Amino acid sequence: MRGVTIQTFFDPLQAQMFANELTVQGIECFLLNQNVSGLGAYAAFCQVELQVREQDVAEAKRIVAEFQSQPLNVEVPASKDAEDEGEPRCPKCGSYRTIHAPRPWPGLWKFLFGGSETSESELECLRCHHRWRA
Repeated sequence: MRGVTIQTFFDPLQAQMFANELTVQGIECFLLNQNVSGLGAYAAFCQVELQVREQDVAEAKRIVAEFQSQPLNVEVPASKDAEDEGEPRCPKCGSYRTIHAPRPWPGLWKFLFGGSETSESELECLRCHHRWRA
C-alpha cells in the first residue's frame, strides 16, 4: 500500500486533529514525522505529513477542506453563577475565560526600586487575548 500526502503541518497537534477528523469519517490515515518535534532545533526542517491511501485521496481532501473551513468554537457559555461569584469578565469580548497574565520577572520592580509592587494584577482573556488591569 502506498500513502499519498494530502497536507503538511508544522504543528504536530494540528496534524493530529486533522487525522482524528479523517478517522472519525472512516478514512484510514497516517502521520509521518509526527515525533520529530522531540529533536529540538532539527524539527524546524521537517513537517508532519498527513497521508491517506491512494483510493481515499479525493474524499480525504474534501473532508480536510471542510474541517479547515469550520470555525473552532471552544467558548463554553458562562453560567449565571459565574457573574454572581465575581468571576472576571473580559471588557472587550465579554468572555469569562480569563487567567492572571504571567508577569516576567515578578520581583524585578521591587528589587530595583525598593518598596512593594502594585497590588493590581493583569488579566488576559483566553478568547481574544486582550489584557487589562484588575
